[in-house]
Amino acid sequence: MRHFLRTNRWLFLIFLASFLVRAFFFFNILRSSGETGFYPSANEDAQEYLVLAKNLATKHFSREATAPYNPERFRTPGYPAFLFFATFFGRNVVAAIILQNILFLIFIYYFSLFVKKTVGQLAASITGLVLAIDPTIVYWNNQLTSETLFTIALGLATYFLSQAMKLKSEKYLSSSVFFLLISVYLRP
Repeated sequence: MRHFLRTNRWLFLIFLASFLVRAFFFFNILRSSGETGFYPSANEDAQEYLVLAKNLATKHFSREATAPYNPERFRTPGYPAFLFFATFFGRNVVAAIILQNILFLIFIYYFSLFVKKTVGQLAASITGLVLAIDPTIVYWNNQLTSETLFTIALGLATYFLSQAMKLKSEKYLSSSVFFLLISVYLRP
């Protein structure tokens, strides 16, 4: 562990900055607006995703809050399904936001390592720092929108595609296709 921290101090600092900035945004939203701050009225997408997730509990895929439940034709089911499970079946929005932030922290870590391996330390540091502290990215990580998971799926697809091209591997190519398919289910 000490060896890792000595050789990858830059990565640890980016990870720490990312965590602290996201925690600041998370607690500020929670303190100022409560749970509804994660799906404010100005963010119609977040509200629609939440209704879709709650309706999955009644086995309906609809934006309608009450019956009759007209089937949803615009939104894809991936993000509402994530919310359904991440909110413990529609009961705890805060849990979904925490999980989104954790997933994006892990993504920043591995994406920075990938950039370091392919382009170099300077590019990886800049990329990691932008992903870690950019207010727009951090804000949307703390909203009930599909951008966070879509970015992760697209990043994984890119990683596996680059590995497939580098190693001429069908296994990596299949993984890339899998994450591209996941990304289609996450965003309309």
